Amino acid sequence: MSIRMLAAVGLRFLALVLCISVLTTVIYTGALHGPAASQTLAFVAAGAFALAVVLWFAAGPLSVLFFHGLPREAVDGLRAVDLVVAGCILLGLWWLKSALCGLADLWVSAQLLSGATGQSAWASLDLGRRALAAARLTELLIGLVLLVRARQIGSWTLRTPEIDKADKSSPEAG
Repeated sequence: MSIRMLAAVGLRFLALVLCISVLTTVIYTGALHGPAASQTLAFVAAGAFALAVVLWFAAGPLSVLFFHGLPREAVDGLRAVDLVVAGCILLGLWWLKSALCGLADLWVSAQLLSGATGQSAWASLDLGRRALAAARLTELLIGLVLLVRARQIGSWTLRTPEIDKADKSSPEAG
């Protein structure tokens, strides 16, 4: 199995988890807020399901896009840096999913609160929910960094100190 195939499988799992997260959000929000949340919730659910469908059907091309520098064919011995890059990209996608689902949930709650109080969505949030929004935006930023800088993170993580290189090249080490 090549790294690209592994990433495509990971993207399809991410699509499934996104669908499950949306379903649980719809169920919980519908149970808490009743029919008042139906229009806003339908919009968010439709967008998330559309994203999940795109992830499912475009998993192959997206894995090619993310892993453009890695070998296409399956190799017997994968390099450690290739596995770290794949892990960074999959972790970044997971953090993006977590942050986007959390922000969507927070947005739906803010819309419902603003409709009940007549304030703007941001003004209807208390300090704790504003802090939660900041935390979700930080998760979003970390996920994007993991996606965009996966190759650099992989090479930085697996670099060896100069002392180890000098020990291996010395005649006494051989």
